[in-house]
Amino acid sequence: MRKLALIALLTASFAAAADTVQLREDAPDRHVVVKGDTLWDISAKFLKSPWKWPQLWQTNKDRIKNPHWIYPGDVVYLVMTPQGPRLSVMETVKLSPTIHSTPIPEAKQAIPTIPYAAVQAFLGRPLVASVSELAHAPVLVGAVDERAMMSLGDRVYATGVQADSGTWNIVRIGKALKDPDTGDELAREVTYVGDAKTVTPGSPTTLVVTRVDREIQAGDLLMPATQVDAMDFEPRAPEKQIEGKIISAYGSSQTAGKYSTVIIDKGKADGLELGHVLGVYKSGRTTGQGPNYSKLTSFSPKSGYIDGDKERGSSAWAGVDIACLKPGAQVTAGDKDSDVFTTDCRTPYVQLPDLEVGHILIYRVFDRVAYGLVMDASNPIYLLDTVKNP
Repeated sequence: MRKLALIALLTASFAAAADTVQLREDAPDRHVVVKGDTLWDISAKFLKSPWKWPQLWQTNKDRIKNPHWIYPGDVVYLVMTPQGPRLSVMETVKLSPTIHSTPIPEAKQAIPTIPYAAVQAFLGRPLVASVSELAHAPVLVGAVDERAMMSLGDRVYATGVQADSGTWNIVRIGKALKDPDTGDELAREVTYVGDAKTVTPGSPTTLVVTRVDREIQAGDLLMPATQVDAMDFEPRAPEKQIEGKIISAYGSSQTAGKYSTVIIDKGKADGLELGHVLGVYKSGRTTGQGPNYSKLTSFSPKSGYIDGDKERGSSAWAGVDIACLKPGAQVTAGDKDSDVFTTDCRTPYVQLPDLEVGHILIYRVFDRVAYGLVMDASNPIYLLDTVKNP
């Protein structure tokens, strides 16, 4: 038995398709979903801009409750209709001519939006905190037996516990994340070291260590246990214009590649949301030699031009860059510089446009910073590269 469902309406007409979404020239007729596929991967096989696929979901709500329910074994295929190209999915069910028993079916797991393994280490635990949060965070002051290092099962004491949270993440303050333009501190990275649970409220509060990621020590801070955002978001471009910079990268101090995590200097306060896709851009270089900016005071009849770089020691050449002999002019004794030379012979400075080199998908958002996963990269991505609407 086959169930055919319309998943995405790519465009209302071929003309509109060119404005909203573009098919790859090498787009296949169909793709069989396999374990390990992601929605982004499948979109990228058909579309030049993979994040535009979810924007055009037109689901049959009577038959599909969640458009992300695509499973290994399903066939995603491209069809052409009078209204334009469409993507459809065919759910396939293997049939057997003889059934001897009815085993309990294995639970089907829908393919994720992005590779979960690439972001797993950054989920379910605090990553950054504001200066205010850290200033008011409860502090571990020691263990029952006065040991300097605390481990699993130890009873510990903390001061400053005012929240009702019964479970806590234990963290240690890390490096500051700063605005690259102003130097203002946007947030602080925090290192996760373990979990604790309240045993006896009070001042100090008694807790028990329930998980240890690394040795816990006096002075570590408590933060309410992190609630992870759902990962079934739809990739999409931001609704408003956002422009920021990459201020930190994991796995390398300077560069990032596909499936690397980067931190940008924009967050919820700037309108950034879970699932937003941003392009990564390298600043366009400046080309040309630039105009001259000085009246000539000397010239060289032998070479036919004046090059100030060769004679910087002389005050007569100060500020002179380069000058060229006018077309058809000849240098003779007594000529005025302006009669035989021109200062407009250099090509003007031209600022080339920024070059898009990749895309990041935002998967955790904080107030003033956000974590993004590099989904594709045609060139290495560096710190301080610009990110903005694709």
